[in-house]
Amino acid sequence: RGVSPSVISLFTGAGGLDLGFEAAGFHVSVAVEMDSDCIATLRHNRSWPVIQRSIHDIPSRELLEAADLREGEPDALIGGPPCQPFSKSGYWASGDTRRLGDPRATTLEAFLRVLRDIKPRAYLMENVAGFAYSKKDEAFRFITDTIDEINKDSGTNYGVELLVLNAVDFGVPQIRERAFLIGARDGSP
Repeated sequence: RGVSPSVISLFTGAGGLDLGFEAAGFHVSVAVEMDSDCIATLRHNRSWPVIQRSIHDIPSRELLEAADLREGEPDALIGGPPCQPFSKSGYWASGDTRRLGDPRATTLEAFLRVLRDIKPRAYLMENVAGFAYSKKDEAFRFITDTIDEINKDSGTNYGVELLVLNAVDFGVPQIRERAFLIGARDGSP
């Protein structure tokens, strides 16, 4: 691990979010992904430890062991749970999305379980901008309510800050809005 801040990555995909953290000086201590093509890409390009299973089947202690960290030591927990339950494309295809009723939305619960169990210094969750649309923000409310419970039960002070950013504003030649939920264990902004 060295002196670089550590990251535990969930729903890693091909590692885009992780590469951003790596460019900012972080070290990916362990990545979790279940798609075999993504795993092949990760293993070809990086030497990160990768666990190839559903996050639902991975106890938090296994993540800490694979990262060679203890509870409270990870600097960041990052991930982009599947966005299909909250995506506009689902709305366009069927007239609405299933949102929290979609079985893939249970990945939000898994992210929050890991947050509760490993108590990183900070977290970042990425999703589509539709995740927090007015009158369709039940997932956002679920997350804030669950983080309030985590704080009460664990003595932490995680905040929830919502940022909606567009990739085009950062030099990417694509209009791509994303919602980012971030918070620090000590409550700092």
